[in-house]
Amino acid sequence: MTDKLPPPLLALFAPRPPLRFLPPTDTAPDNRRTARITGVAKFLELLNAPEESYVPTETKAEEIQRLRQEKREAHETRLKEGAESWNPNTDPLVKGDPYQTLFISRLAFDVTEQDLDDEFGRYGQIERIRIVRDKNSGKVRGYAFIVFAREKDMRAAYKDMNGVRIKGRRVLVDVERGRTVKSWKPRRLGGGLGGRHYTKAGLLRPVAKDRERDRFRQPDRDRERHDGDRYRGRDGGREWDRDRERDRPRERDHDRDRFRDRHDRDRNGDRSRWRR
Repeated sequence: MTDKLPPPLLALFAPRPPLRFLPPTDTAPDNRRTARITGVAKFLELLNAPEESYVPTETKAEEIQRLRQEKREAHETRLKEGAESWNPNTDPLVKGDPYQTLFISRLAFDVTEQDLDDEFGRYGQIERIRIVRDKNSGKVRGYAFIVFAREKDMRAAYKDMNGVRIKGRRVLVDVERGRTVKSWKPRRLGGGLGGRHYTKAGLLRPVAKDRERDRFRQPDRDRERHDGDRYRGRDGGREWDRDRERDRPRERDHDRDRFRDRHDRDRNGDRSRWRR
């Protein structure tokens, strides 16, 4: 049947010309001469005897561990040297009777000697106030020493002033232990009385009374919140929240439905009696 097609259609079924031959770019497989594969037995001696100057590469985890260990050793060395050289009895800045001296810590950095004099001066005469500063930078370290003229004044201040706010921060008041307690070390040398206890500062206030007062005030606050939700402010005024009232079931709707049911029952009863 294809022989009866016209020449233009027969040209569509004609085969394409063959591809042009191109020589391969690499060496022909017949002409290849590859090296003979041998074992690694002769290199075992080199692997068992590495070079003496070889230093293995340190991983990231090993680097972190090394830096942490170096930091810990440096800290321990600094504590040891500081404990050996620390002696408050020979410090020229430490003056006054140690049994008449108060130690105040957790001070705000803007507290001055006058502020401490105003707070502690009401308990008795003060001989000396020393706010400890850094020897190199001169910045306030956050603690001070107050020397009273009489020991009973110091004890009264120690009893009443612990936990009082000075410049917005609760202070910790304690007696001086550096010259009165044997083998005592400050906190910076690994001693002291423990941490800062910021989370326990709230225990200094009468929490039970506050909770009791809040318990009686709770219903009033709930009622105010409930009433406030029913009104929405607009331009400083108060407007009834119609959307909320629309969603809320109304009592008058319930009464209207109940009246309709009673009216239908009465009407049906009259109609049945009239039929009889």
